[in-house]
Amino acid sequence: VVDLTGDASAIEAGMNKLSFLAKKHKVHILGVVQAKEKRGQNISIKVLNDVFKYKPVLEDIKNSSAFTERSRTILMSFRPMNIINKFEVLRNDPQVDLVEDVLYMTILKSNNEEEGKILHYFFDGARANLKPYPLFTGWASQFEVDDDDDDDDDDESA
Repeated sequence: VVDLTGDASAIEAGMNKLSFLAKKHKVHILGVVQAKEKRGQNISIKVLNDVFKYKPVLEDIKNSSAFTERSRTILMSFRPMNIINKFEVLRNDPQVDLVEDVLYMTILKSNNEEEGKILHYFFDGARANLKPYPLFTGWASQFEVDDDDDDDDDDESA
C-alpha cells in the first residue's frame, strides 16, 4: 500500500512507484481521489441550471498534475441531484420533479477513448447501482458544453 499524501513532489514520487509496480507485475492500478468541495461560497445558485457551476474539473483535485502525468485514464463524476438536495431554493423549484438522478462521467484523460466524452448513468442509490443511459436526452443535456475555461458566457467575475 502506498500513501500518496503530502506535497506535489511526494505524490509524484508515489505515482512513479505505482507506475513501476504496475509495469513490473503487468497489472492495472485503480486509484480514487476526491475533488475539493466546489468553490461553495463563491457560486450563486438561483435557478436549477446553476447546478452545473458545481461540475468538477481536473484542477479541483489537489496536486492534480502529479496524478495526471502517470495516469492512463482519468474519469470525473458529477451528480447534479446531490447539489440540488443541498440548496433549498432548488428543492422548491417546480422543475425539480422533472430531474432524473443522473450521474455524469466525463473522460478527462484517456489513451484509448475520446477525451471530453460524457457518459450518463441513472443513479439508483437505494440499490447502489448505476444503469447506463445510452441515449440521454434529459433536462440537462442542453447544458453540456466543453469544460474549457475560454468560454466567458457565464463569467460573473467583476
